[in-house]
Amino acid sequence: MIKKNKFLFIFIFLTVFSIFNFWLAGSVKANEALCDTYCAAYEWSSPITYAYNQALCSSGTCADFPVCVFNTCYYNCHSLGTSQCGDDAACLCVRMASCNCSTQSCADSGCQTQQSYTLTINKNPTAGGTVSSSDSGISCGSTCSKSYTSGTTVTLAATPLSGYTFWGWTGACTGTGSCVISMTSAKYVQANFTVTAPSTYALAVTSSGASSVAITGSSATYSGTANYLKSGITSGTNLTLTAPATSGGYSFSSWSGCNSVSGTGNRTCNLAMSADKSVNVFYTATAEPEEEIDVPTVTTNSATSITTTSTTLRGNIDSTGGSSVLEKGFDWGTSSGSLVNYWTTTGTYSTGSFTKYLSGLTPGAKYYYKAKARNSAGW
Repeated sequence: MIKKNKFLFIFIFLTVFSIFNFWLAGSVKANEALCDTYCAAYEWSSPITYAYNQALCSSGTCADFPVCVFNTCYYNCHSLGTSQCGDDAACLCVRMASCNCSTQSCADSGCQTQQSYTLTINKNPTAGGTVSSSDSGISCGSTCSKSYTSGTTVTLAATPLSGYTFWGWTGACTGTGSCVISMTSAKYVQANFTVTAPSTYALAVTSSGASSVAITGSSATYSGTANYLKSGITSGTNLTLTAPATSGGYSFSSWSGCNSVSGTGNRTCNLAMSADKSVNVFYTATAEPEEEIDVPTVTTNSATSITTTSTTLRGNIDSTGGSSVLEKGFDWGTSSGSLVNYWTTTGTYSTGSFTKYLSGLTPGAKYYYKAKARNSAGW
C-alpha cells in the first residue's frame, strides 16, 4: 500500500513538474510575497514556496524573475485582479491564455480584444499646409488617418505652407493651438488654412480713345502717362488719380475700375489698395465747332451780244458763303420791281462767272435782270 502511494506520489510529482516546466518558459514576473502566500494556501497539501519554485526552474531566469506555478498565479489573478500580477499587466493568466498584450487585455474570463478607433484628418484647402501627430503616426501630407487603441491621447499640430496661414481647427478640435484628442470614439478633425494676404499691390492705369494721357496722382508716386504700371503700393493705401478734361483733341468721358469717382466732371478716380487694381480712363473725340455759313455773294454784270430780240446775261459768284453753291441763275422782266422770269441751274459750284443767252425778247422793250446763287444757307 505504501509502495502504491509512493508510486502515485512520484507520478503526480513528475506530472506537475512537467506542467511547471511547460508554463515556466512563458511566465512573467510575479510578486514574491504573493507566491509564498498563495502557493502555500491553494490546492497543494504541502506548501509550495518561492524557494520550491526556484528548484523547479530549468534555467537561471527564476532567480531574477520569481514565478508561481500556473494554478497559483491564475488564482491570484482571479482573486486579486490583474493589477496585483505585475506593473506591466502581463500576468500569467494573460500569458497562459495566449493574449496579445499590444491589442488585448486580461479579464477574469480571459483575453479581451482592446477597442480601437480611427482618427481622420482633413485639410481645407488641401494645399494649405500639413498636419502631424505627436506619435508620428499621422503625417498629413500623405498619411491622413490612423487607428488608435481606445483611450489613447493624440496631439495634432498644423503647419501652414508658404503663402497660407493656419486659422483654426473644426470637428473634434477648435481654436488655433495644438489639438489634443482622447480616442474614445472615431474622431474627425479638419485643419483650416487661408491664403496669406500680400503686403503690397500693383496699380495699372490705361486709357481708351486718347493716347499719352497725363494722369495726376494724389502723390507724384502714382502720377504717369497712360498706359503705365505702379507696383509695391502698401496694402491699405488710399490714393486718387485725376484725368485732364481734354487730351490731344479728345474730351474726358469716364473712369472704370475705381472704388468711386469725384471732382469736376467726375474726373478724379478714388482707390483703396486692398488688391491689385486696374483702372481705365475713357476719352471721346472733341466735336469740331460748326463753321458759320453765309449766303453766296453774287455780282450782276452787263449784258452782252444785245440785239432787238436777244442778249446774253452775265453774273459772277464772288463768295460761296462758306459752303458750296448748289444753284445759280438769273431773274428778269420789263419792270424793275417785277422780275417775273427766271432761269437756274443746279450742281455744286464755287466762285466764278456764269451766263445765260435769252432770245424772243420784245423789240424796243426795256428789260431788267439780276444774277443770283444759293448755298445751304439760302439765296
